[in-house]
Amino acid sequence: LNAQQWGYLKNDALIDSKKAPLYTQEQLDQLGQGTDWQAEAFAAAPIQSHSLSISAGTEKTRILLSGNYFNQEGIIVNTGFNRYSGRLNLDHDVNTKFRIGVNLSGSLTHADVAPDGLVQNILAMVPVVPVRDADGNFTANSSYGSAVANPINTLYNQINVTNTTRFLLNGFGEYKIIEGLTAKISLGSD
Repeated sequence: LNAQQWGYLKNDALIDSKKAPLYTQEQLDQLGQGTDWQAEAFAAAPIQSHSLSISAGTEKTRILLSGNYFNQEGIIVNTGFNRYSGRLNLDHDVNTKFRIGVNLSGSLTHADVAPDGLVQNILAMVPVVPVRDADGNFTANSSYGSAVANPINTLYNQINVTNTTRFLLNGFGEYKIIEGLTAKISLGSD
């Protein structure tokens, strides 16, 4: 609802409860569109992903090196996620019976996360409350119904960041005992 529609609904609810309406017709006419809290909080969120892989090898050795950059802006303003990742796969035939290899991958991620309860607060804010007051400061909360903090203020002034660095390492050794029977030892770390 826009502000004027919300005012009509508020008046109807009070009249149905045998109470006096909150707004006069003149006040309802002045409410206008008010604040579209969802339009203030949500935005288009482009995604980009770039990858590069290189592989090479000989009869005895094979190598693969790859990297990726991923970036997604959040659909809620001032949120988003990006990741840098890389991978190295290397295996080598020591001889006809023995083979060794290693797989290493790593990633660095950064996420700007919306605070808990933000979407509920966006939906609870009434359209007659402006995002900012006459002085340009964020309005503190809604005095209509439940006291909800200004979710746009929260988006811009509350830091909620997650940074993660992760490495995975797997190595193996493989020995062909006889045709059709191979022993393999694997080690891994995260």
